[in-house]
Amino acid sequence: MRKKLNGCKCSVVGCDRKATGWQDSMPYCNKHWLRIYTNGDVRLHGKKIKTKYIKLEKYAEGVTSKGIKFKFDLDDWDKVTRHSWSVLESGYLVCTYKQEQIRLHRLVTNAPDNGLVVDHVNGDKLDNRKENLRITTQKNNSRNLGLQKNNKTGVAGVSKTPSGKYRARIMVDRKEIRLGTFETLKEAAIARKNGETKYFGEFSRNRN
Repeated sequence: MRKKLNGCKCSVVGCDRKATGWQDSMPYCNKHWLRIYTNGDVRLHGKKIKTKYIKLEKYAEGVTSKGIKFKFDLDDWDKVTRHSWSVLESGYLVCTYKQEQIRLHRLVTNAPDNGLVVDHVNGDKLDNRKENLRITTQKNNSRNLGLQKNNKTGVAGVSKTPSGKYRARIMVDRKEIRLGTFETLKEAAIARKNGETKYFGEFSRNRN
């Protein structure tokens, strides 16, 4: 059931206008409600949070209101710059448009809403140039994950044994495959890299 306004005022600080609509359970006047509806952002006293944009030689760069820089293609300029963007805790760039949350990597790839995901090839979620994006399945995307938080060697799939050696392994279809135990981190890293190439193919990060 839709909540009634009952004469309450706009929730934006400094605005005394009568509220005409709700957004995220907060009342807003027509001016600020429309601003949120079309841009997704309102700052105190009704000032919109703006994302700054710069055209470089080979790509464009955006800077969020918190100073976080991100990349996108020049041919996506009109599509991207009409919105204000922010970064989620997950690292993805998002905006709100017509009461819907839009992720930048899905916007520039025109990704279909059919269960497929958009993979950042180099692992950088702030690099949304199309050369760094590919539409794929969740299974393939999971093969291009970054380091786990509990990793202590700095190399994915490589851990140090109690004896001081390095063990390399890889997960394929939820099954662990042991790649060997080595005297040095470099040897284990090479084994892991070769394992990624063998089992993951184009979805290998090859970052080691």
